[in-house]
Amino acid sequence: MIDFEKSIEKKFPVFEMEIEFLQKYKEYSVTLPLINVSGRYHILFEIRSQSLYEQPGEVCFPGGRVEKDEYPIQAALRETYEELGIKPVDIKIIGRMKPWIPQFMSVIHPFIAVLKKDDFHINPMEVEDIFCVPVEYFFNTVPEQGCTEIVVKPSENFPYHLIQAGRDYKWRNVSMPVYFYKYKERIIWGLTAFITKVFSQMLKDEV
Repeated sequence: MIDFEKSIEKKFPVFEMEIEFLQKYKEYSVTLPLINVSGRYHILFEIRSQSLYEQPGEVCFPGGRVEKDEYPIQAALRETYEELGIKPVDIKIIGRMKPWIPQFMSVIHPFIAVLKKDDFHINPMEVEDIFCVPVEYFFNTVPEQGCTEIVVKPSENFPYHLIQAGRDYKWRNVSMPVYFYKYKERIIWGLTAFITKVFSQMLKDEV
């Protein structure tokens, strides 16, 4: 029988060295939490509290800003503990995905972890509820897809005279895919769906 955790460790090695130039960005860490339920691995998702200013009620992973003098892996453990009440000693980091730079001078560090305990004490200030989805669901489900477009719009005082073509310069807009998974009454989308898709696609052929 294939060892599920060993397959993750092979595909998503946890590198210790941090990339120095990324520290100039706003860094965030997220944890993709796995739970073994009766021999089947599930991904745990959170529903953000309705009291939060940003994205209330949306599905997400535990995560947040990397604090000063803190490594991304430490932030992942801390945020998971703060949101789910699972102590770091009961969180086994088994994988790390490549950092993702979406836009706006920010970088996301996704980690993959197995939760050794399931006696959650969720923080109601941040988390409204949690739910789990079998990993196999994502192996066998093609997400719906849309896209967003980031349009470059120079400021009014932009020095067009300093660039070739001036006001006729052809700026490159950026189109980004947006994925959507539907699981029962839940919609998993955006960054959470993107991380889930990359994770499941890379692991699918290994298990």
